[in-house]
Amino acid sequence: MAKTHAYVLVQTASGKALSAVRAVREIGGVTSAHAVTGLYDMICQVEADSLEELAGTVVNRIQAAGGVERTETALVVQTD
Repeated sequence: MAKTHAYVLVQTASGKALSAVRAVREIGGVTSAHAVTGLYDMICQVEADSLEELAGTVVNRIQAAGGVERTETALVVQTD
């Protein structure tokens, strides 16, 4: 079965981007997390066996990470 992939755009509390990146990198299913400039403070890539599992990772783990204030998830719909 194909994995479900998404990019998660994250806004953090002021001064918390780097510590939030470190915390999010430790979450299972997160394949990469980087501090960035612009409207968001971090972009991470997430993969899961199902949409439900991916949603759980975002809602229960990433949004609960220290310093994370808001997320926006972009599901990958084409991989080739």
